[in-house]
Amino acid sequence: MDIKTKIQEIAHTTKELIIAPGSFWDDKAKNGFNVSGIKCVYVPAVILSAVAAFLGNLIWSSGFLWYYAVGLSLRDIISNLLILFVSSLLISKLATNYGSKADKATVYNLVAYSILPIVIIAFIVNLFPGFYPINILGFYSFYLFYKGAESCLKLPKENVSKFVSLSIVLMVFVSGTAYMATWTILKNIFPYGV
Repeated sequence: MDIKTKIQEIAHTTKELIIAPGSFWDDKAKNGFNVSGIKCVYVPAVILSAVAAFLGNLIWSSGFLWYYAVGLSLRDIISNLLILFVSSLLISKLATNYGSKADKATVYNLVAYSILPIVIIAFIVNLFPGFYPINILGFYSFYLFYKGAESCLKLPKENVSKFVSLSIVLMVFVSGTAYMATWTILKNIFPYGV
């Protein structure tokens, strides 16, 4: 498979997820995740966001410092991967406690696909920092997570809203912790304010 076809496949999957999340998740619940959303969609989006962070710093900074730009890119990659894996691990345990019969791969794909809009928004804001108000659109990820949990996790109906609410709180906590930790560590490595 060539790169152009792969990019088109990623774009098609992302468009389907964002525009019609109900049918996207119903299809995944019925047919399963035939391709890992993590390696085929989420990781390439994170890498593109990191490249955008580097390029945005190169384009918009008055004094370009390569190590600062590299630090921003590394922070983007590390924090997004930490968010994915730690959130997925915690939500997998939580799902079991709430009566889910879904496997870990389903939970990892659910988390990866539902936080994809945040990564796409980060790509845009990293490349064009003046567009930071669009970060508010990241809340759409919560809706995607709700629809996905409802369809894919096979939770008892009475547990869905409690599970989703607690999962969102966990993801927000993990995200904040990951961003602060990577910022603090990389700030000490790259002293120009990463």
